[in-house]
Amino acid sequence: MASLLEMQFHGFFFKYQTMMTVFAPFDQVLMNRVGNLSEQSSIFHCHVVPCRLLWSDLVSFNDGTVLRTNLMGFTNNITRSQDMLMLNGVSIILPEVYHNG
Repeated sequence: MASLLEMQFHGFFFKYQTMMTVFAPFDQVLMNRVGNLSEQSSIFHCHVVPCRLLWSDLVSFNDGTVLRTNLMGFTNNITRSQDMLMLNGVSIILPEVYHNG
């Protein structure tokens, strides 16, 4: 996943030193789309929020908060189901797995 993300954004983030948050799906979820690079690009861009969000930021958002992504016209909607934080209906299960800087 990290290698594919780097290919998608190579140069852009190094040039502009942009902070971002990536809501990365597990590799197993993407396995059936391995051959379609244009679809992979869209998938990755809809999982990137162009700012740095920590877990403490996410849990403080109100239910229904909408986050703009790097894919024009696509947003991520934060909701809660019992104690679970969800993004577009998908549970966030491994917050802050990787942090650089």
